[in-house]
Amino acid sequence: MINKKNIYYTILSISLFFGIFFNKEILKKFTIDNEINDFNLIFLSNLLSIFFLLIFLIFLFFFKKKEEIIHFFIMKKKNFLVFFISTFLTIFIIEIFLNYYDPSKLRNTIVNSKAVEFNAQYIYNDSGFRDEDFKINKNDDEYRIFFIGDSFVFGSAVDNNYTFDKFVESELTTYKKKINIFNLGIPGTDISTYLQTLKKFKKFKPDSIFVFIYVDNDINEDNFIINFSSNLSYFLNKSEILKLIKNNLDNKKFYYSDEYLNRFNLNKKIKSYTKQGLINIHQLSLVFRGNYHLYYADLVDLFINSNQDKKRILEIKNIAKKINSKLHFVIIPSKYQVKDDYKNFPSKEFGMKFDNGVINNDLQKEMVKWFTNNQITIIDLLPYLQKSNVTNYYIIDEHFNKNGNKLTSNIILNYIKKNLNK
Repeated sequence: MINKKNIYYTILSISLFFGIFFNKEILKKFTIDNEINDFNLIFLSNLLSIFFLLIFLIFLFFFKKKEEIIHFFIMKKKNFLVFFISTFLTIFIIEIFLNYYDPSKLRNTIVNSKAVEFNAQYIYNDSGFRDEDFKINKNDDEYRIFFIGDSFVFGSAVDNNYTFDKFVESELTTYKKKINIFNLGIPGTDISTYLQTLKKFKKFKPDSIFVFIYVDNDINEDNFIINFSSNLSYFLNKSEILKLIKNNLDNKKFYYSDEYLNRFNLNKKIKSYTKQGLINIHQLSLVFRGNYHLYYADLVDLFINSNQDKKRILEIKNIAKKINSKLHFVIIPSKYQVKDDYKNFPSKEFGMKFDNGVINNDLQKEMVKWFTNNQITIIDLLPYLQKSNVTNYYIIDEHFNKNGNKLTSNIILNYIKKNLNK
């Protein structure tokens, strides 16, 4: 026999817990930046928080009638089940329709990205990547290479001819085989997505794979709530339904408002640039990390204990072995590990905190040691960038400029040539 009293208190407790947990102010506590800047995650957290709190209040308000409430739910359970299933299927069908028929989706389209330091054009193929259309059939004289990573691989902040893949391809035009590099860079992603990307595209049979890890934010803590939040944010960012809502509500206005920007004590010029969308609002949120030297010291411990990310890397290694592809991992350093000068602008204008000198390479040392112990080729870009006499990163934006992309491509090119000559 069903204990109606236990059911009542269970529903009351669960609704209160999730009503509080999904509040964005609570979720902030589980993020590195102590900020949630993703519209979709904010939207969902508000929606679920209100939903569960309403359930809690209804049950609490009708405390004396808990027997009748539970009885009502039991009697109407089929109706509720049909309602939730039909709602889910409706959303699912609409999402599929929008994914395949939405003309605004970033496929076969051109996007212009403008900022204070650059004005770049991004051309997307029919798969939504910044490359030519991918062809499944492989020619006998074709050598395929995968570049997998985040916005650095995508080529954020540079024009189409200055991405890693285009630089390398231009240097190998006279080689006896046609070198075809797949630019599989997806901005804002991490090792989990790199694994998913390889699984999705391994059918294209790459001869060589380069996976780029940006030390600043690609390594995740083995924390269920943080990983859940990160994966949920990525999933929601792909939702076409939420994009429609986002376009109508334009929630980003808050992050360009005086209320938000006044937190950073910006001068008039920088504030004006930010309001115009010429400075990535993400750059400002990095202030909430606190002292950057301490942040990177914590990243060392985080990598040492990041069992989930290490499992994903080993899975990437196993996939590469099964498809007989040469695997390389490339470590992209933070610009604050390269030259002290890069700290001047964010320290003065954004209020970011640093100790004296560049951030050390302890994180790279731990990564190189682990990759070497697991017999995975690892390429650390830090010493090459430190020796360079030119500016390889933008001063405001965190990405490489075309010099940085060229330098990186030259380093990668040496490894590709070795593979081709074997």
